[in-house]
Amino acid sequence: MSKIKRLHFKDLNGLRFIAFVPVFLFICSALLINKKSVITVQVYELLKYISINSFDFFFFLSSFLVTSLALREYKYRKSFSLKMFYVRRIFRLIPLLFISFIFAIYFHDKIISFLKLTKIEPNSMRYYLMGIPNFKASILNERFAYTITIWVVFMFLQFYLVWGLILKYLKSKIIYVGFVFMALGLFIRLYYSYTGTPFYYNPLSYGVSIGIGGILAHLVRNKASFSERFKQLKKLQIRIIYIVGVLMTIILYPVLSKNYLQAFVPFINVLFFCFVIMEQTFSKHSVIKLRKIKLLNRLGKITYGLLIYSSIVGTVLVIAFESVDKGIESPMYKLMFIVSTFILSWVLADISYNSIEKLFMRIRRDFKKV
Repeated sequence: MSKIKRLHFKDLNGLRFIAFVPVFLFICSALLINKKSVITVQVYELLKYISINSFDFFFFLSSFLVTSLALREYKYRKSFSLKMFYVRRIFRLIPLLFISFIFAIYFHDKIISFLKLTKIEPNSMRYYLMGIPNFKASILNERFAYTITIWVVFMFLQFYLVWGLILKYLKSKIIYVGFVFMALGLFIRLYYSYTGTPFYYNPLSYGVSIGIGGILAHLVRNKASFSERFKQLKKLQIRIIYIVGVLMTIILYPVLSKNYLQAFVPFINVLFFCFVIMEQTFSKHSVIKLRKIKLLNRLGKITYGLLIYSSIVGTVLVIAFESVDKGIESPMYKLMFIVSTFILSWVLADISYNSIEKLFMRIRRDFKKV
């Protein structure tokens, strides 16, 4: 059989880690928040809005990658295996989700009992067994902040369930489906703005990101002229777009947080994400190629583990401070908490990646068509 040409997106690991940083800081702020302190509340709110960009990016990136791989499978195999698609997604997400569940069901309660702290009843496991904790559960106390990451994983499981069906049965309509998701995402966000309720854990609220990701994959796979345009961009043009794009990414959500216009922010930010991926992949005049920064790429490979373990490690550290009646109120203690949480999470994520995730990735390769 002739060798099949592959299109690699080599800079995505670095981008994954960059997108993870606001989420990590948001998790830390959720664990450190003191409602009596105006500053900690303001920092929490700011990081909450900035981290929405990360979720926009992760859904955009997931939609782009799985659609691109599915279109490649169609091109070279003339078919798409929905079963194998689901198996690959399960092998990627479930191992670390299982670790989160073990901590949530067993170790968290044991730690609380051992330290003789006041017990707080967690959310009902019924919602988790139904697969919809992100719709029904709630944060009851900072000790349960790690459940945020569990909800995020469930959001992606829900997304993959639906998007897999679309790739199987609506592949030829992917452009139209993309626009439908964009319209649906806009409607959902407008609805949440109208009702004054948070949209963060509803995967449909990221419809704009999902839709644009699917459309971009179609253009990259089927329109060679589209990719060629990015090869000729000049460094000055690239610098200007990056400066404006980064500023927009940081500013728009916080500034428009109480405004209906917030619902339109994903259109602007995700288009910038499109530019970043295309520029990093195809441009001949990039200011910097993220693939050349080895540390960034290494951290990007373990981003999923960092997401899972940072919330668990942070929770354990908060419980430890609480058990000795030692508050984390001073700026120095807060900085020590953040640094310690990141370093410990890095160690655990690295060990997990090499001992658990790589094993499942090797198994997952057996289910790849191309």
